[in-house]
Amino acid sequence: MRNASKNDLNNRKTWTQQNGTVLRVKDLTAAHRANIVRMLEREATARHIAAIDELTAMQDRANTPDDAGVLAGLIREVLDELTGTDPLAVLRATPLMKRLAKLAAKDADAAV
Repeated sequence: MRNASKNDLNNRKTWTQQNGTVLRVKDLTAAHRANIVRMLEREATARHIAAIDELTAMQDRANTPDDAGVLAGLIREVLDELTGTDPLAVLRATPLMKRLAKLAAKDADAAV
């Protein structure tokens, strides 16, 4: 299964396929866009947990004696926010998912 990179989620204009092919989101078929949404939703929890794990590891490294504590504080804030959120809500707030939802609504309007 393909793991979407953070870049995919922040980039609302293009989608990079598993083989590296870059496609414009607006040129994808409605079915292809729907498949992307389903895949991202399936992966949301695992991606969320991985982000929390990565931030926890960063926080552990930032808590060294020579650290001023600013980085650790910032990481702690992000961790607190991520820990209390729904992975699907986080996913749906990304630029890519917002764009896909807008295009899906446009497709639905055109079908009527």
